Amino acid sequence: MKSHYFWIILTVILVIVAFLTMALSANADCNPADVGTSGNDSIICDTSYQPGGTQDVQGLGGDDVIVVDSGVSAFVDVSGDNTGAGVGTGNDTIVNSGTINGNLIGDSDMGDGTGNDAIVNNGYADSLVGDTSNGVGSGSDVLVNNGTVVNMNGDSIFNSGSGSDSLVNNGTTNEMFGDTTFGDGSGNDTLVNNGNVVEDVYADTYSGTGSGNDTVINNGVVAGNVFGDSELGSGTGNDNITNGGTINGSIYAGGGDDTVTIVGSGSVGGVIDGGADYDVLNFNFTSSDPEELLAIAQQIAAANPAGGTLTIRGIVYTWQNFEQLSSLLLSLIRINGVADPFAVFCTFGGGIDVYAIVGDDGVLSLTISAQALSNAIARAQEIGTFVRVDSSATSTVYVFPSGEIQVNAPTGYDYAFDYRVRCGELPLPGAVVEEEVELDSFVIINRPR
Repeated sequence: MKSHYFWIILTVILVIVAFLTMALSANADCNPADVGTSGNDSIICDTSYQPGGTQDVQGLGGDDVIVVDSGVSAFVDVSGDNTGAGVGTGNDTIVNSGTINGNLIGDSDMGDGTGNDAIVNNGYADSLVGDTSNGVGSGSDVLVNNGTVVNMNGDSIFNSGSGSDSLVNNGTTNEMFGDTTFGDGSGNDTLVNNGNVVEDVYADTYSGTGSGNDTVINNGVVAGNVFGDSELGSGTGNDNITNGGTINGSIYAGGGDDTVTIVGSGSVGGVIDGGADYDVLNFNFTSSDPEELLAIAQQIAAANPAGGTLTIRGIVYTWQNFEQLSSLLLSLIRINGVADPFAVFCTFGGGIDVYAIVGDDGVLSLTISAQALSNAIARAQEIGTFVRVDSSATSTVYVFPSGEIQVNAPTGYDYAFDYRVRCGELPLPGAVVEEEVELDSFVIINRPR
């Protein structure tokens, strides 16, 4: 019996020792501390050095780096400078891969913020704030969310913001504010959404005056609306809004001379509203079918910029308050590989264009009409061998009795294709009539590399 009690007591002692060892190994502060100095500090918070209780992590003065590792969970704010009323001026960097039930703030919580800060969230945080929660924010900050946050604010939450900030969402956030939520926003900001925005995107502000010349690019999903300036306040910024993703709500460009561009299969569930002043609505589609692009161009040419509805590729677009639909961008996709020394395009009106690749640019090498190709194929079938159609210093085009077309580079590289499959039907053989194909003035044809 005594032996039995001995083992029970020994087990209890070992459990207590193990608990004390674990408690001592998990320090109550980040390394070297939760609060930095007036100099340039590096603060690391990991599972061995966790933030201590309710003590906020603060870099204080200088250009600080604060890293919160995966596995850390804390109910604190993390600030590059301070979470009090002091002005924050450091150019600080905050990287969070843990769970912070508080805000990640570039400069100060209650005071003004002027530092050019960088905040990256790979885990969870309540909000990413470039400069300050309650003060005036003027730093040009970079905010990147790869995880989950409630909101992203370029400068401030409750006061004005004027910094030229960059906000990129690759994860999930409720809302994005280029400058601030409740104050005036005047910074020239860039907002990019590649992930999921649960509610709305504001290039400047929610309730204040928005006057920044902002750029908004949506490649992901916005469940609500996109505002070029402000929802409740006035706006005068000259904004560029590009949508290649999904916006379930509407686009409100606001005041100023704005440009809205719809790319590819980008959709807008509501209305695309240009707002006041001179606004341009662009549709940028890519296709290797010239007839499809021409049909789209003609459809838009007949529309009224002031307001209308079109269905393009099964997607309904409704717009109002635009002054111009004339800058329609249509890009024909090259039909050969991007690594080839030349680029081949089907052309409007029939035929092909060949561009020699010089560095990152395409230089026009040959333009051959559909009629010339048809005549050459007829000749090749007549004589039973290939026929050279045309050549330049950078390319040569041949046709074969089979109807195949081959483009050769001086290096010996060649690319062959069936015109009917890639570009459409050819006219019957006949006399070659050289005539200039007139395109409507609203069509701009890009030739990408």
